[in-house]
Amino acid sequence: DSVFGSIITYSLIGDSDSSTYFSVNSATGEISLISASIATQTATQYQLRILAADNGSPQKTAQALITVVINRNLYPPEFLNSTGLSLTLAETQSLGDVLSVLTGRDNDTQAPYNEFTFSLLAFAIQDKATPSKSGLNLYYLNVTVVRNLNTPIITSAITIVSLNRTATVGTNVFRITATDADVSPFNTLTYSLLGDASSLAFFTINSTSG
Repeated sequence: DSVFGSIITYSLIGDSDSSTYFSVNSATGEISLISASIATQTATQYQLRILAADNGSPQKTAQALITVVINRNLYPPEFLNSTGLSLTLAETQSLGDVLSVLTGRDNDTQAPYNEFTFSLLAFAIQDKATPSKSGLNLYYLNVTVVRNLNTPIITSAITIVSLNRTATVGTNVFRITATDADVSPFNTLTYSLLGDASSLAFFTINSTSG
């Protein structure tokens, strides 16, 4: 074009409330954010209609539609499990054993806003965005430790047993009974024979029944 039609002027003509948050440099066409309050809105995209007009006579124009997608951290993560769980474990539980597996979700659609980590407070779930959102529903895990507090007590009276010398192998000589006030698994009793060498040569004890 001649000098009278080569100067381009840019302007923002819509759409909706895009001009509240954005502006276009009339000489260079650079689009800028002009309002920090966009962070408090919920819209995830804005349509910017840009008009380019030359300085000719008659004037000629062109339009372009620019879509600006806003990455928003709209939703806090949440637990998919119930809000609490009770576990019972023995005091002999091995280190590193998996006691429970928690699962969560974040309804945001883009990373890092839909990514999250777990931490041990009660249990908290927090996404990876900056600033982050934390799940308002904490997950409480009640752990009951079962301890081996009591020693077994033999309840059958100590007695002298008479045995016929002609008794056959497998003859029941006596039954030991015992109790343990602990709860499972520490109330399960195992019997063993601790006699002298001669008694071990002739007798055995059922480890389960006594």
